[in-house]
Amino acid sequence: MKKLSVLALLCVWCCILVAQVTTNPSVIEKDYTGKIIITFDPKAGNGGMAAATKCYAHTGYCTPTQDWLGVKADWRASNAPQLTKVGDKWQLEIDNMFTYYNIPSGTEVRALAFVFNDGPDGSLEGKTAGGQDIFVVMGEESVGDIWDAVDGLTPLTRVFITVRMARLLPSALTRQARPSLQSVSSCSAI
Repeated sequence: MKKLSVLALLCVWCCILVAQVTTNPSVIEKDYTGKIIITFDPKAGNGGMAAATKCYAHTGYCTPTQDWLGVKADWRASNAPQLTKVGDKWQLEIDNMFTYYNIPSGTEVRALAFVFNDGPDGSLEGKTAGGQDIFVVMGEESVGDIWDAVDGLTPLTRVFITVRMARLLPSALTRQARPSLQSVSSCSAI
């Protein structure tokens, strides 16, 4: 149990230091209709956008059964959402996620999905350290996402570990196997 506590604290500390995407508000509930500010750190994750002079978002939303719905534009399209440079980070403002992504009434939003790039003529990409898409999960504080392999799961399974700062209880970590965002289990098996 002591090893698990130390591991959980280490994961929380690392996530806070290397948060790739943060949001304001920090916790977005699945029925939230207010303004959301997405802040992307191009040096975090795979660091693929560290030298970018422009930043575009390839973005959509996920339900409990499907990923990448309501995608705003084709990959590297000139009409993709362009982020604004704020210091050494990039920001995207979403006034209301339901109207922004044209989400049908009654749809349960599980996460917002992102891959950042440097535009139509570029070649840079901003993804997780493991080269995966970035997901901001509803109802969880956005302090960063870690992709890692965890013992006891099928070989080569990618596991999405999200630090649940909003609900810091004995089970401070959760894990979700990709490609679906619907399976959640306790981190106590690590």
